[in-house]
Amino acid sequence: MRKVLLMIAATLLMCGERDRWISPKHVPLWQHDLPGIQVKVYPGVGHIPMEEIPQQSAAYAMKFLLS
Repeated sequence: MRKVLLMIAATLLMCGERDRWISPKHVPLWQHDLPGIQVKVYPGVGHIPMEEIPQQSAAYAMKFLLS
């Protein structure tokens, strides 16, 4: 059994639409393995939204953590 299936914590996946390392096309796989995962895909952003758009991604992460 894959360990990801054992996760029970609230999970936020943030990725960029232009990520060439981990494609946003893999989001359905994450959603399958982690029901209830919250996903945010940023248009025009690459692999590390936290560096490319730090204010926007931090605001979204804070909203997630406070929900």
